[in-house]
Amino acid sequence: MLRSLLPNVRAARLLSTDAVASSSIVEEKPIKKIGRALETYIKLSREHVSMMARERADFELGKRHLANMMNLDPHTMTQDDIDTAIRYLFPSGLFDPKARPVMRPPDEILPKFHRFSFDDEGRPKDTRFFTLQPAFYGLLSDVGMRTKAVTSFYNDHFLLKRKGAELEPFNTSGSQWLSREKLEKKLGEKISEELYTHLLMAFDYLVSLPSSSVEEKFIMQYREPLAASTTSRLFGPDIPEVTVDPVTNRRQASVKTRCKDTRVEVQVSDAGTGKFDIDGHDLHTFRQLIARYRVSFVCLRYVVMVYWKFCLFVKENPC
Repeated sequence: MLRSLLPNVRAARLLSTDAVASSSIVEEKPIKKIGRALETYIKLSREHVSMMARERADFELGKRHLANMMNLDPHTMTQDDIDTAIRYLFPSGLFDPKARPVMRPPDEILPKFHRFSFDDEGRPKDTRFFTLQPAFYGLLSDVGMRTKAVTSFYNDHFLLKRKGAELEPFNTSGSQWLSREKLEKKLGEKISEELYTHLLMAFDYLVSLPSSSVEEKFIMQYREPLAASTTSRLFGPDIPEVTVDPVTNRRQASVKTRCKDTRVEVQVSDAGTGKFDIDGHDLHTFRQLIARYRVSFVCLRYVVMVYWKFCLFVKENPC
């Protein structure tokens, strides 16, 4: 009787040992493998952290050397002291401030790395994570939803035959859309020309709709005024006044400026020909393209400035 039971006992023991071994193998295997996109994100995140650590260490080292050269205390040295020392040690006559040498913390100069949150299974919580440009596509979706909301708002008020200022399109005069560089800095992402054009088309359609004035705050977040300040200044110089010629009764505005050895007087008048007249010569007299750029660059911004002021004057004082 016992001999007949021995094979069954041995088989049961073998089955139990196989089950334990298989369970241990299952426990050693990972539950889930993370995706390739998540692996790339983790790799880039670690590289960014190590790079920022090196840059911060280099900045602190350079700050100590600069303080030693200027006989200052590195522990109490402020950013204003650093800027003053850089201007003293590296004097520059470049017109563009962005081209001048600077020494600032890496967090202010280097591009920021966007952090994303993930759930327990390693999936990103942001639904636009795999678009590679979540901030841009989030903004584009927001524009689409606001466009739909503005259309519904106008339809509801139109059916009820209501009238008011909120039913008028938003007036964008005196402002312009943010440039691609400024929009990239605002969103923290690289944007191609094609995507930037699509976004401007969506914004223009939103502005053209009736009742788009209800989204004034949202629209103005991505527009900037043409004037540099509220003191009627544009790109730095004063905006000239528009006068009326007593002889021809034509509205005109003029300004004089100087850039290095070049002196320019720009005059914009009503009902003009739109042709360039440079000491009796046309712009086509200068055959080389670089010569045309040199001639037109000095007066270009003043032409825009005078024309903008002239348009405002014509709008306020129609014939």
